[in-house]
Amino acid sequence: MSSILADHILGIMTICVLLFSLFVKGWAERWPVIKWLWPRAWDERRASRRNSIEGGSVALSPLRPDSLQLLAELKQTLILEERLQCDLQKAYDELLIREKQIEDREENLRK
Repeated sequence: MSSILADHILGIMTICVLLFSLFVKGWAERWPVIKWLWPRAWDERRASRRNSIEGGSVALSPLRPDSLQLLAELKQTLILEERLQCDLQKAYDELLIREKQIEDREENLRK
């Protein structure tokens, strides 16, 4: 009699767990206790812990060879841009000097 009762209770519990896992799982995982006990949550915790140990963020990952090449090209581009700005400043200064010379000559011609 007790084995029949135990089998009956075990069968009811199995059916309840099966129904729970099929229909209720999605919204029940929002409950903190069930979310903490659910096996998928443990897998997610392990994955996040593994990611944090192995290097974590993509932003902190070491530079790849193509990004090193891009960094070198960027430095060269910045150097060229700086040279162009210097050349433009020199040209502007020379232009101001020439304009000043022309104004001085015009004043001398008027006198």
